[in-house]
Amino acid sequence: MKKKIALVAVVIVLFLLIISVYTSSVSADITSFNPASGTYYPGDAVVSSLSFKNTGTENWTFWVGYSVQDGAGKWHNIPSRSVTLTPGEVSGTQNMTWYVPSDSLLTTGSYNVVMAVWKNKPEDASATELARTEQKSAFETFNFVDDFESFDTDRWSKSSFKLERTDFQPANINVSNGNLRIKLTAGTLSGGEIQSADVYQYGTYRIMMKLPNAPSSITGFFLYMDPDYHNEIDIEIYNEPDGNISFTTYVDGRKQHIATESLGFDPTAGFHEYRFDFYPGNLSFYVDGQLMQRWTDETTTNSMHLLVNAWYPNWLSGTAATSDQYLLVDWIRH
Repeated sequence: MKKKIALVAVVIVLFLLIISVYTSSVSADITSFNPASGTYYPGDAVVSSLSFKNTGTENWTFWVGYSVQDGAGKWHNIPSRSVTLTPGEVSGTQNMTWYVPSDSLLTTGSYNVVMAVWKNKPEDASATELARTEQKSAFETFNFVDDFESFDTDRWSKSSFKLERTDFQPANINVSNGNLRIKLTAGTLSGGEIQSADVYQYGTYRIMMKLPNAPSSITGFFLYMDPDYHNEIDIEIYNEPDGNISFTTYVDGRKQHIATESLGFDPTAGFHEYRFDFYPGNLSFYVDGQLMQRWTDETTTNSMHLLVNAWYPNWLSGTAATSDQYLLVDWIRH
């Protein structure tokens, strides 16, 4: 009887060892990884690749997955592909492609790249991941770049209405020598404004511009949606050599945040990049790549129009320029 029990015990142990060996015999190591890099626009192919080795003891059909994550935290998963390898075999280069969507609500800015080797098809909830590699901020996407070689009437409209002291006049806006020009006319308080036809949401918003020298006026680069003060993210710069800049947000009819900083340079003397990055729970403002302000609470989540203007608000003195002054915009990117 004791011998039978011992024999059964041995059989059980051997069975467990066999199961253990079997379950651990499927494994893989990633041998190379080339994440996408650079800048991409709607319709572009974003290609990343890897190769991997079957480090297990079984012939196996592995699955390769590719995902990219935008700045709003959303994952974009590309359909997986199968690769069958013998033990010790290294796969060829597995190129996988994500296409940038053609959508005005595309989240722009930096994207993370993740590629992985799976034991089973990763679309299945019970799939097992065997090896994984990733690259943070691997590449950037933009919805558009406008270099203002001409005025794109499909993208922008010219405003025509009165705002506080200023009449926005379409005649004050033109394109010349690769720059958008918004004129503050001598001896008047007229100005100009452009507004995007589309609405946008999360992403990075950047403008390269040189300000007019017209004290008591300001230049705005901002997101906005009616009604007033309900959905707005502002960069406002004083059109004078002193170099002061304000960052403001409005949510649900309230001014939620405001901060005024010194630029440390004369914004009327040359071109500089002004930027804000708008993502859930993270709104950051930059000048020439330097972080100036960040808020992580109570910002709007709505889609809005993008605007640029130069004008005279009621809260400044309303002194007209003695000669025509121009806001010059080299480019806008989102």
